[in-house]
Amino acid sequence: MKKIIYEGNYEYDLLIEDNEYTLYHNHSDTWCSHIKGTVAFKCINTGNGYKIKSFKKKNFIEYDEAFYLYLILSLEKDYKLEIVEQTREL
Repeated sequence: MKKIIYEGNYEYDLLIEDNEYTLYHNHSDTWCSHIKGTVAFKCINTGNGYKIKSFKKKNFIEYDEAFYLYLILSLEKDYKLEIVEQTREL
């Protein structure tokens, strides 16, 4: 289990088994008692993309799920990305 520190705060635990990622709310006082330790997000890297195991039937990904996926992608790959203002024509 890995601890996820976001903006200096320990908020999540990440369990990685094979290619399956399960993100849990940690047991800190950040979360209400009924949220502590519960699954926040789950996905599987199929090798061809990510299959999101959503708890709700829908055709879109919610903002919190997008953030959770961002966390997992950030940990899985060491992407070097920089966004800068365009100062000249490319």
